[in-house]
Amino acid sequence: MSKTMASAAEVFCKQPIPKLTVHIIDPSPANRANLSRSCLAAGYHAEIYEDYTEYASEAGPTGIILASEDAVEGGIPGLFERLEKLHLKIPVIGLGKKPSTKTIVAAMQAGAMAYIDCNEIADLGALVGKATENYERRTAHALKVRAAKIAIESLTVRESEVIELIAQGNTGREIGALLGISTRTVEIHRHNILKKIGARNVAQVVSIHAHASLI
Repeated sequence: MSKTMASAAEVFCKQPIPKLTVHIIDPSPANRANLSRSCLAAGYHAEIYEDYTEYASEAGPTGIILASEDAVEGGIPGLFERLEKLHLKIPVIGLGKKPSTKTIVAAMQAGAMAYIDCNEIADLGALVGKATENYERRTAHALKVRAAKIAIESLTVRESEVIELIAQGNTGREIGALLGISTRTVEIHRHNILKKIGARNVAQVVSIHAHASLI
């Protein structure tokens, strides 16, 4: 069982990060086509939606959103409110035709990573590229967290108690005293923990435990 669970964690950590999809939400067919071509030219896959309702019913929880102000009631701030209700943390770039300073500020304060004029999309590739980097870092972190949870769940109740005390900085002798077991038994549990979660040393044990605690 320990080999199976450890392998599961290792495989999960090594899974390739899915290719980022750019979700274009704009009621204008012309704008959607233009933005889609720009994304394609920059090397990104694009999916298009007429409004937020269509996006919410069809899209998955990953990627980056390019959304126009009139694609959702309340504009970009309204979009973030809806994403928050779905517990979705997705990078958003706001779009608008000759947007006012007030509109841009409201979008950025809501959480948009950038805001561009629909008629001036020369920097779209660079903006999406920056969002891609953020997306890949966040996705890689999420994979580590989930892999750590899988590994920790493979432990017995006693091993879970031991790893918790290890993470708190206790020595083998201190752990033995706290749990009422011998130092030798603590060492056996620690050896089994290292083997089960695929760690090579205590530092890695603490790191995996910390990642698992983030869920």
